Order: sequence, then C-alpha cells, then structure tokens
Amino acid sequence: MRDPKTPPIPPDIRAVIDRFETRGPVRTKAMFGGHGVWCDDRFVAIVFHGALYLKVNAATRPLFVAAGCRPFQMSLDRPSRLVFYTLPADAIVGSDTLDTWLDRAISSASR
Repeated sequence: MRDPKTPPIPPDIRAVIDRFETRGPVRTKAMFGGHGVWCDDRFVAIVFHGALYLKVNAATRPLFVAAGCRPFQMSLDRPSRLVFYTLPADAIVGSDTLDTWLDRAISSASR
C-alpha cells in the first residue's frame, strides 16, 4: 500500500524508469517524500518533487554538468550528500540518448 504522504510517480517518469528494465529487474521504494529506484539491486535514480535524478560519479558528473543537468537537493538551504543529477532535456523515451544516460547511471551505481 502506497504511503499517502508520498506522491505517485508521474507517468512520464515511470516511462523512463521502465526503460531500466531492459538492463535488469527494477524496483522502487518510497523514501524521504519521493522514490528510490533500483536496477539489478543498484541504486540508480531518485524521483523527487516530480523530477528524475540519475546516479553520477566522478567520471560521469562532468557529462551531466555539461548537459545542463541540475544536482539533487532535498532542500534549497543545504546540499545533498547523494550524488544524483537530472536527466538532460533531450533524453526522451525511445531515444538512444536516453539509453546512454541510463547506462551511465548504472555504471555510476556499480562503482
């Protein structure tokens, strides 16, 4: 049963999350007013306030920054220790671009 304090995952973000399923089993879990996303038991994404954030690491973060992606923050007054960034605007469902970004998130979560 869904926690009434945790909003449902928007359909457009659910469609992106579903793309992870080609890479392994996917599960979501309500956490801190949003959702954590795991693919093949790796924490790969966060859904928070209607936005999807993908896991990054030292190697992939510059790619996300160069693409204009925003870092995850739970609140405006303090930075997050979780290292996740939004998807670039051109990464739409069904595009090779989206698959590249999802693969980067999985790679980041594997290290």
